[in-house]
Amino acid sequence: MIASQLTESEAAERSTQLTVHSYDVTLDLTDGQGGPASTVFRSRTVIEFSAETGTTFVDVQPVFLESVVLNGIELDRTVHDGRISLSGLAERNVLVVDGTFELADEQQGLERTVDPADGEVYFASLMFMAAAQRVFACFDQPDLKAPYTFHITAPREWEVISNGSVDTTEPAAGGAVTRHFSRTPPISSYITAVLAGPYHRVTDTVDGPDGPIELGLVCVRSAAPYLDAERCFRWTKAGFDLFHRMFGYPYPFGKYDQIFGTDAGIGGMENAGAVTLTGGMIFRSPVTAIEQEAAAYTILHELSHMWFGDLVTTAWWQDTWLNEAFATYAGYLAAAQGTEFTDAWTTFARCDKALALAADQLPSTHPISADVPDLRTALSNFDDITYQKGAAVLRQLVAYVGEGAFTEALRAYFAKHAFGNTTLTDLLLALERASGRDLGKWSQQWLRTAQVNTLRPTYTLTDERQVSGFAVEQTAVPEHPVLRDHRLTIGFYTGDAQLTRTHQVTVDVGGAVTEVPSLNGLPAPDVVLLNDADLTYAKVRFDPASDEVIRSRAGDLDDPLARAVAWTALWDMTRDGEFAASSYVAVALAAAVREEQIAILAGLLTNLEYAVSHYLPEPQATQRELAAAAWSALTSRSPGGDAQRLWLRTFAHEAGGTTLAGSLQELYAGTSVPAGVDLDFETRWLLVHGLASYGLIDAAGIDAELARDPNVTAEQYAATARAMLPDPTAKAAAWSLVTTPGGAQGGLKSATARGFWHPAQTELLRPYVAQYYESIDAFWATDDGGEQAWVSTRTLAPTIVDDALPALAEAWLRSPDRPAMLRRTVEETLHELNESLRIRHGH
Repeated sequence: MIASQLTESEAAERSTQLTVHSYDVTLDLTDGQGGPASTVFRSRTVIEFSAETGTTFVDVQPVFLESVVLNGIELDRTVHDGRISLSGLAERNVLVVDGTFELADEQQGLERTVDPADGEVYFASLMFMAAAQRVFACFDQPDLKAPYTFHITAPREWEVISNGSVDTTEPAAGGAVTRHFSRTPPISSYITAVLAGPYHRVTDTVDGPDGPIELGLVCVRSAAPYLDAERCFRWTKAGFDLFHRMFGYPYPFGKYDQIFGTDAGIGGMENAGAVTLTGGMIFRSPVTAIEQEAAAYTILHELSHMWFGDLVTTAWWQDTWLNEAFATYAGYLAAAQGTEFTDAWTTFARCDKALALAADQLPSTHPISADVPDLRTALSNFDDITYQKGAAVLRQLVAYVGEGAFTEALRAYFAKHAFGNTTLTDLLLALERASGRDLGKWSQQWLRTAQVNTLRPTYTLTDERQVSGFAVEQTAVPEHPVLRDHRLTIGFYTGDAQLTRTHQVTVDVGGAVTEVPSLNGLPAPDVVLLNDADLTYAKVRFDPASDEVIRSRAGDLDDPLARAVAWTALWDMTRDGEFAASSYVAVALAAAVREEQIAILAGLLTNLEYAVSHYLPEPQATQRELAAAAWSALTSRSPGGDAQRLWLRTFAHEAGGTTLAGSLQELYAGTSVPAGVDLDFETRWLLVHGLASYGLIDAAGIDAELARDPNVTAEQYAATARAMLPDPTAKAAAWSLVTTPGGAQGGLKSATARGFWHPAQTELLRPYVAQYYESIDAFWATDDGGEQAWVSTRTLAPTIVDDALPALAEAWLRSPDRPAMLRRTVEETLHELNESLRIRHGH
């Protein structure tokens, strides 16, 4: 059934017509004999609502409708494009919709999965963005909030979780049990939740302003031995402590469950009181602090949504950036202030800001707060601009208005709009009242315009080598000429063995040139670093003297956050053609072998691998140099430490295509293992992927590795490995799994697509580029909401670099009749390909 593509105008009209008072939803997840349902489930919804018009529509996507009854009168059961028309509405109405619905296999609606580790069945919902209608009848838009009461029938021995707590239970057919859940506060349909299965659950409590709050950690039974409950609860409690103080509003949803699912796909979903998280966050073997920090951040990100997104919800999806950007900002803030990851803002600078800068310079760039006329447009804007750039701009906003005013504004905002819906204007008004600053110009500059500014210092030196005439120059690209107001810090660094900060000043920058007289007269530094504390969002460049130093000594900056800013600038200069890729590789590799800050090291290694495979015209010698450096680091770095693990990844990725391939095989076989390297679950699959990419293991070897520990994560690792094999049969099978409707469930489909393209397989893969452009229209023609077409097109987009490929994308783009999201994917793919070719050819 084709999903309803609700438009903003339709949602706005329906919102003015209706007030929804309550939902009462009854779901039967059994097969009628007390066992778990296999393909369909029963759903009955009672909606009480008031109407100021005689007609409207309700959203619903059943397999079959038993009945539709409005105010006691049977209605026509015809469903058209996911909608049932309702006419003859009274001032107060009761709608009852009873039917059979299909269990999902693509992470939309209510999904049924089987854990390969033990064969146990689990149900988990994903109602976002408008998938609640696949589970029950509803007015499926964020600003028609209402209380929900769920009644869920499932096997007696199962754990059943929803937004509320279980109030009572009663026996059901076949020995099953119906759980009656407590009524929720008013919430949006997309954050409702239903989960059921033989889950493992542990509990704790955290103190709240109104008393203790019950915390639950839930995972599939086979993952229970690996659940680090102590650490997850500790991070969660740190978040509750900060957010209660910061927001000034008590946690609004009673209990708080976090459910780690069977899939290793979507990171998290902020269902009110029942957050779902990827099962990939339960680590089956030791991982680096980077993965641990990412898990902590995700937990804190989703927790902050309980206030920003769930308690107060944007009225329509054009302000979704505010929910996600705020949660990103709050997640890093809580990690830095309340957990062991005190360098979280360095991670943000190294990772999130770099992603935002790259996305903002694509042809598909868009304002943070963009027009969203329909759901597919909204889906396309869940990207690095919404999350990462949005968070960076929020950090700039906090610097602009001050932390005290920002906190005061948030408290007033939550108090005024609790359980309601808002627009960006509501938050800006609260910030203006608290700070006394007019944010109209600021919001226009930062939220309604696209692309990024470049900031560069200029100054001269006196005969005494003192700074004179210091200024900051700001430029913008011609296509997006806006110059923004920035609050930022400027750092002076000097030294031989290390570059140490000797002076720092916070300034407001605006327009093309901003004079900074407070820096005049200071001794000339070795390096001037703009945005030293990473408070603003901009591309940073260097004055000529600093540029000469930083190109060889970025790794000498003694402050980790400053190093992250400098390395981001150098990578951006490389991508802009201002720094030769070969020079970047040489400097970054020399710095990486002595870098101790793990987030920075991870970024350097990632960029090195990408530069070697995409930017160098003859990468083989440099690939071997990188692999050799990685092998050396495995023996020189602290055994079992995070740096050793990061270098192991690089060795696994690179060695198979070099003369060190034998060492990679011996490492996997366990015959030559450096001290500290443990051939555990994650490491073995890392090595399998490295071997598979170069044909050093076959499908039987991959299957044998899967048989060692057949869990969901391993299944996805195996799917990626099979797709990596440089074998025509393996590539054809992988292509079919991703491109054939029903070929694989969402998680396996994504995992397969992630392994398909490899830079060392250009000759083998070249024919699939043409097939990609011949096939993607069909992906969209058969997809009903855009989500899975998004997976098929974005994750499977060609990433090999070849001079013959741009013409294929250009030919496809010449046809105007393509969905905007699809066209955007192709434009982005073409842009990255052209950039790689430009850098590779030295243009």
